[in-house]
Amino acid sequence: EFQTTEDQSKILAKIINFFKNRLGEENEIKYNQNEQNIFTKTSRFITNSLAKLSWFQDELEEIENPQMQEYYLGVKNLKSIIAVDESFDGNIYLIKSLDSHWQYQINKGKKYLYKYRLWQEELIFRSCLEYSPEIILRASFYRGYIEWKNNLQEGEVRDDCIGATVALAVTNSAINDYNKDVNKHQFSEKLYEWLEELSESRFPLVHLYFGYHTLFHIVPLYLEQLSDWLKEITQKHADFLNHAIALSLAHAYIYSDENRKNVLNILDKWYTECLQVQSTRHIDTTKITKYDTLLKTVVLAYGLIEYKEEDKNNILIQVVDKFEEILKETKYLFIFNKKNHPFIREAVILAINNITLRYFNEIENQLQNLVLYLTNRERNYFVGILTEIYLEQRASLKDGDDEIKVKGRLYQIWLDSEPPLTYIEKALFRWVRREQNQANQNQKVIKPRKAKTAAQEIALRAFTSFAMALDREEERRIREINEKFNHAKSN
Repeated sequence: EFQTTEDQSKILAKIINFFKNRLGEENEIKYNQNEQNIFTKTSRFITNSLAKLSWFQDELEEIENPQMQEYYLGVKNLKSIIAVDESFDGNIYLIKSLDSHWQYQINKGKKYLYKYRLWQEELIFRSCLEYSPEIILRASFYRGYIEWKNNLQEGEVRDDCIGATVALAVTNSAINDYNKDVNKHQFSEKLYEWLEELSESRFPLVHLYFGYHTLFHIVPLYLEQLSDWLKEITQKHADFLNHAIALSLAHAYIYSDENRKNVLNILDKWYTECLQVQSTRHIDTTKITKYDTLLKTVVLAYGLIEYKEEDKNNILIQVVDKFEEILKETKYLFIFNKKNHPFIREAVILAINNITLRYFNEIENQLQNLVLYLTNRERNYFVGILTEIYLEQRASLKDGDDEIKVKGRLYQIWLDSEPPLTYIEKALFRWVRREQNQANQNQKVIKPRKAKTAAQEIALRAFTSFAMALDREEERRIREINEKFNHAKSN
């Protein structure tokens, strides 16, 4: 990566000189002043957007080998790698094809072209995937972002990766516009057209970068202008793009106080609209409607938001109530996606697990009621979340007599007494006794008898899971220490 202006200028000069020198005098590219300015102003964009430009530098160095000069240029070699902008103020970045300048080289060294093109495509592919590890992290639920490569037709890998670089370019242009206060923070019409085109792409990697890079970064900046459009594309997609849109809204929530209120208003509006429509329509379990996809996005967003303190005692409680409202509706058990999984319900379970992991203390009373509506399989998942909370809280305990390492995590152990109870253990003991947390008076809920029984069952399952995850290993270690002590004492 090129971090300084000097490095950027050097690589830019190298690129331009490469085309001048390799194409020969009779085919030399003639630059007018405007084109020179475009390339000069584009240097920073190339560095920032085209997926770790270091591989491009390696490529330029490799062709210094005279044996490669004869077959280096071809229709598909380096196609669409050089990015230029119509207006550096941020109106749009375009991908420039240079085919017309190297057609004459097609027949030279033809036997090498195919392998070289595949190598070139692999470079683009690898660069796109490695450009930003956080993109993959954000999309970690999306299983199979590598497998798509083997399923595409010849040539489509290149097109997919080129589309991904366009998504990166659009992001940088939009951010650049915003930072420079271009058009008074109004989203460019040309950029909007590119968003439309990217959202319609059929290539998986384009969706990955469009969703987890472009939307993630620009939605917080242009939330009010893009809210209606977000709803539109949300309702078009029943795949992982819904998750990306939800994540972009969650990101917008923490971006500013103004955004926080707008995001909550948008989600509440969408949720209300969905339930009104769902309550009146005839259920066709073979078809997923646009309101199903919208509701799924709302649910995922609620589960991804990192709630601020002022929202934990009201908004967060309302969110859990909404989840319970959805789970009560038996029809959501029967709306399936292509994999025959409950389309909306699985999103609700994922969201419940997310907020339980982060906010169990705040929503303990609501959870006692909600677990009644979980299936047996969903309760097992929920117990897994409670177990993770327990292990995290258990690892935070201090001042033990010794320590034990289990699956890479250190835990304090007490040889002559029981360890202090964690918060989650205290809470689950309340569940066993069918009691609520009296400290959260504003969160008290009226639970039917069945709900108390369900919460009690969950608590007992959780204690068993705690024992299997840590307690048995802890007891084994304590016995081992005591045996060594007794053996040493007897000698």
